[in-house]
Amino acid sequence: MISMVSRLQEQYRYGGLRHQRQMRLEKLEEAFVLLLAELLGHRAQLPNSEHKLVAFLQDYAYKALVCPKTGLPYAGDAPSDLNGTKIATLRLSSGSLRRKGVRMYKEF
Repeated sequence: MISMVSRLQEQYRYGGLRHQRQMRLEKLEEAFVLLLAELLGHRAQLPNSEHKLVAFLQDYAYKALVCPKTGLPYAGDAPSDLNGTKIATLRLSSGSLRRKGVRMYKEF
């Protein structure tokens, strides 16, 4: 009986670690938030205030996604103090980007 309980506890711990690893991978994949209207025309190096705005909007978008699917765009609502700003999020996988010819990427 004790060995069965310890085995179940070990399986639970392993499943928890696997879940944590999966959550970390999902967060990395979700790091590609597309703010097309805001970012397409900008230079590669954004000024500090724009970096802060992009980081704020990314955090806001990440919190809104519960169980995102890869390749589907999600429209979001911007905070009330950013009236008129549109937010769109898209979860991408690195494999699909490589297949389409992107060699290295960070954010866009």
